[in-house]
Amino acid sequence: MKIDAAHFASLARDFEKRMTAAVLEAHRMAEEEFNLDSPKQLQHILFEKLKLDTGKRTKTGFSTDVGVLE
Repeated sequence: MKIDAAHFASLARDFEKRMTAAVLEAHRMAEEEFNLDSPKQLQHILFEKLKLDTGKRTKTGFSTDVGVLE
């Protein structure tokens, strides 16, 4: 099977730009920078700072799994 390496490289660059824009928008909305991959930092931003509904609780705080966030 052949693939178009240039096309996939272009897609990768596009996805990287979109991801960077999404991270910057999240930081703007939170009015601070934080690590989106950190459940603890995400808990702080979503549930303490932005006062969103908390959903279910885990032993380390409120859940940030996809089901709760949807």
